[in-house]
Amino acid sequence: MLELISSGLLSLWLEEAGVDPAALRSPVPPPDAWGMVVPQTDLDANVTIYAYLQSLEGQGVARGNQGIWLQANITALSSHQGLEPRRAASITKLATTLAVLDSLSPDWAIETTVSVRGEVDEDGTLVGELVVSGDRDPFFVYEEAIELGNALERAGIQRIAGSIVVQGDVTLEGEDDADKVATMLRRTWSPKNWTPEIESAYTRMSKGTSRPSIPVRSPRRRSKSNRQGDPEPVVIHSSLSAIGLLKHMNVHSDNVLAQTLADRVGTPEGIAARVAQLARVPATEVQLADGSGLDRGNQISPRAAAAILAAIQRHLWAYGLNLADVLPVFGTDGGTMDERNMPTGAAVKTGTLWDTSTLAGVFPTRDRGLVWFAIFNDGEDRTLKFREQQDTLLRTLEQRWGKAETIPGAIAPQVSPDTSPDTRLGAPARNRIIKTWP
Repeated sequence: MLELISSGLLSLWLEEAGVDPAALRSPVPPPDAWGMVVPQTDLDANVTIYAYLQSLEGQGVARGNQGIWLQANITALSSHQGLEPRRAASITKLATTLAVLDSLSPDWAIETTVSVRGEVDEDGTLVGELVVSGDRDPFFVYEEAIELGNALERAGIQRIAGSIVVQGDVTLEGEDDADKVATMLRRTWSPKNWTPEIESAYTRMSKGTSRPSIPVRSPRRRSKSNRQGDPEPVVIHSSLSAIGLLKHMNVHSDNVLAQTLADRVGTPEGIAARVAQLARVPATEVQLADGSGLDRGNQISPRAAAAILAAIQRHLWAYGLNLADVLPVFGTDGGTMDERNMPTGAAVKTGTLWDTSTLAGVFPTRDRGLVWFAIFNDGEDRTLKFREQQDTLLRTLEQRWGKAETIPGAIAPQVSPDTSPDTRLGAPARNRIIKTWP
């Protein structure tokens, strides 16, 4: 390949591959080029990576336990054991992200239906049962339950003379016992009974959000109609979209949510095979044991991590979205970005086990355009130090190639609570009222 580059035949080879040769120089390569890798020696990259590894060795960290992959747009710049699978930790969530996007549409959501079995009096009293049924919304939390209660009030239900019945697969804050979920909903819809957890959730919601007040008491009489009939739907609640769920999963590295989403789309073996295919890397470089990264059997090579990022970018680009819509962005998001010090605008995924620290993502530069990277560090009791050194490495590379004046549109978030209010937890727009009472 080096002879190809030096002989001037590279442009012809790229054209035959369907890629504009200008992609090598463009700050933002065309979508079809993402994931394509052209080897090229880069002195700045190699010197920086060598100094990084030498520094680790000076601190007693074995060079052989580290893995690095670095490329600018489609040009591979530097690699240290980049093709060898290593413990991935939460970099595994990148594979889960790609598998979910491959299986589900970006706007896919889970519906939870609230129905009535009984009568609603003129004063808004439901005499009968309020039935809640769903399909295991993986992120049905107190914020969502609070606004669902507000939607029921808007539908005309002011109190319940009867009971709340949970059917199907409904979870609230991770609790899946039907009776406990019913009790939690009853408490959520009665502010005088709020726990500190519910109160805390309310403070995170949009300013001005109402506190639902739907008291539940034992009925003094039975309803006359529909008591034994099918429940009549009143409100249909939609979960966050697939994009919203993935963003939360990656920003907070939510292991439970990651496993729940992975379970919906396949087995670890099936997901690994499909992800390797989509990322265009050998199957040996993607080995999965779960969807979260908690299992030490999750093994991904640094090159594969970068290729998975590119595959996610290719997939999202077709919908007018990009990596920043499903990954935490430094300078914008909290979660795993708290207490980090990366180049502004970097879209990344972190990973941590007690003896492993991983980081993969992309950041913009003035001279090299988009720089894609994966850093896998192994060493006992050094995860905090590894994080500091990873950030320093990225900032050093940014200094060598210049800080981008603006964040390229290719990695600028297109979806946010400001631009898309329904992406907020507890958004009223995700509750559809289908029946009302005066």
